Amino acid sequence: MKNIRGFTLIELVLYMAVLAVLMLTISVLLSTLLRAKMKMRVMREVDEQGELVMSELAAWMRTADGILTPGTGGEGAEIEILQTYPVSAARNVTVVNGQLGIVTNGGDWTPITNSQVEIDSFTVREVSSGATIPAVQIALVIRGVSTSGRNEYVYSREFITTVSIR
Repeated sequence: MKNIRGFTLIELVLYMAVLAVLMLTISVLLSTLLRAKMKMRVMREVDEQGELVMSELAAWMRTADGILTPGTGGEGAEIEILQTYPVSAARNVTVVNGQLGIVTNGGDWTPITNSQVEIDSFTVREVSSGATIPAVQIALVIRGVSTSGRNEYVYSREFITTVSIR
């Protein structure tokens, strides 16, 4: 008989099993990498939006001539900031449908945050208690929102700052 070169059935089954294990390992690795990427995207968006909102509110309040809401010793879910320089403006900051927004001089409500986050809570509390310089504490809880409709990573973070009018 001639010696025919080729693979036996056992060799083929072994090669296929090794290939299946390799493909399973690669798919698990890719799945883990995609979940980590999604988690980092949500965390980055929440952190960026929170820092942006807090810095904007702090800048508006530091240059304000007065803060009407929440009032002396009060606490509320909105704040009205009065400013005369560089232009006269009354800014009313409040939450509407999970988005933080602003109404300037009685105009239209404009969102400050984007659609990838929702505001879980927004609290403004006057903390100066009779001091000559008004101080306000702002507490904000932001949560990442799935824009794809899939059940993705859920992340929320609380931002707190205290601002005094200069």
